[in-house]
Amino acid sequence: MNWSRIFQFENEGTDPWRNLAVEEYLLREYSSTDPLFLIWRNEPVVVVGKNQNPYEEINLPFLNEHKIKIVRRLSGGGAVYHDPGNLNYTFIHSLERPGFDFTAFTAPILKALKNMGISASLSGRNDLMIDGRKISGSAQVRDHQRILHHGTLLFQTDLDIMDQVLHVSADKFQSKGISSVRSRVANIIDYLPEMSPISDIFAFQNRLIQEIGDQIPGPWIRKRFSDDQEKRIRELRDQKYSSWEWNFGKSPTFNLKVSRRFPWGKLTIGLNIHHGRIREGAFFGDFFALNDPNDLISRILDLPLDRKALENALTEEDVQNVFPELKIGDLIDLIFA
Repeated sequence: MNWSRIFQFENEGTDPWRNLAVEEYLLREYSSTDPLFLIWRNEPVVVVGKNQNPYEEINLPFLNEHKIKIVRRLSGGGAVYHDPGNLNYTFIHSLERPGFDFTAFTAPILKALKNMGISASLSGRNDLMIDGRKISGSAQVRDHQRILHHGTLLFQTDLDIMDQVLHVSADKFQSKGISSVRSRVANIIDYLPEMSPISDIFAFQNRLIQEIGDQIPGPWIRKRFSDDQEKRIRELRDQKYSSWEWNFGKSPTFNLKVSRRFPWGKLTIGLNIHHGRIREGAFFGDFFALNDPNDLISRILDLPLDRKALENALTEEDVQNVFPELKIGDLIDLIFA
């Protein structure tokens, strides 16, 4: 890679919707052909790959309970959990060869870690490992003659929360989305040398910037976004990255099937979801219904698979006209269990 000089954009906010908008703006709309570099952190969020089904990848009840955001990124790959203990980095560079080249971008990260006393290695195509545990994953996307490479660095992430938010029942969905590959993970802080001066993520961030800067032969130029650039980034954030249409509506077609046994019988619900909206559905089971269950299905067709949308579309009376002993809250809890 030609690193004659590199621009580092200052990006201190932790809003994940804005941070993904910053990446898209710099990749697709920023006019410079010089290499660009970002360091950024997010408040708690699950970031899903471009081709993934978030319903299939995320424990949505846990996500909603803990007010954790979701965002779909431009690049492929699997779902990842970010919190303020995770450091993210982004390189944007001219595309010098076809295909995806991860080593050109992971090499400076590995060298930086080595200089901090951390013996990590590249595993497979895009993971960094220590003692068989994953500390970093990365992904790439190309746009015209530019390539964006971004990665995570688990420094002091809450791994218990990560495990819970990414744990979904495997038999609930049938989907053509790209599923994540789960790996054993670890935090970098646990592998720092005993006398390391790096005690928190801010010291780690500063040291990482210094180490990567030492590897760039040309000048390291810090830049801030202009008011016009900030305006365009806000537009991308508000109109795209924070929207249901982008984060859920881009999901591949999938089938959802959930079951629960109530005192009055077993109820199974099957739904076909296309671009995040309910296209078909049916109730199955050994229950007795007062009226045709299709009456309920007809009320939710074409709605987004979203809890509030279903709560607004159905009433207690609607549900009990079909299942007299079923409360609307229990029905919706079953769908989103």
